[in-house]
Amino acid sequence: MAPYYDEFVASTRYKFFTPEDEVRFFDELFRGRRLILDLGCGTGRTIELLSERGYELVGLDISGEMLRVARGHGLGCLVLADIAHLPFRDSTFDAAFSLHGGLSQFKTFGERLRAFKEIARVLKPGGLVFIDVPSPYREDKGEVYLVEWPAGDRKIRTVGYALWLKDALKILKESKFELSRLLGGYDLKKEFDKRESRRLVIIAVKTEMDRGVAKND
Repeated sequence: MAPYYDEFVASTRYKFFTPEDEVRFFDELFRGRRLILDLGCGTGRTIELLSERGYELVGLDISGEMLRVARGHGLGCLVLADIAHLPFRDSTFDAAFSLHGGLSQFKTFGERLRAFKEIARVLKPGGLVFIDVPSPYREDKGEVYLVEWPAGDRKIRTVGYALWLKDALKILKESKFELSRLLGGYDLKKEFDKRESRRLVIIAVKTEMDRGVAKND
């Protein structure tokens, strides 16, 4: 899958926005934040774009093949790991993001909650998380759906699981995040609409104080 990943993104996601649109969006979203974690970095396309804007990024992916392609692009700070078991210290990052339905691979509420709690753990207090998944309210989606990835003369099929809004809000609360915005795409002016939006974009902020750190009087 890895050799064809960038082609797949270009032929699907970029029907709705360009790389330039993506960079402008994240530049506005992450303004004032320095160290950012890409949760499911794939071949490192977004890391490359944001690094050019002066951000410091760490890329994480469960696929060693994807990371080999990313390293071939000259990218460093890449980690082979699972989102639900992040190999980082508490309160390390200023922000984290997961694009293109990466969290749709978790099947159960419990699996997703564990992943969100791990994300919260490695974010600093006030840290921002950005989660992008397909809207489960689309006619071509549902509780379970197939995603086809091009692989030369064949296709690889993977399964995605719906992240319903009510579950997302409950997960945010239980993992100590405060919802900031619900968007329908990579545009801060485009609010989420169950009837129209193709994407469900969740932006939230970590609210919990670090253990052992007292609030200032």
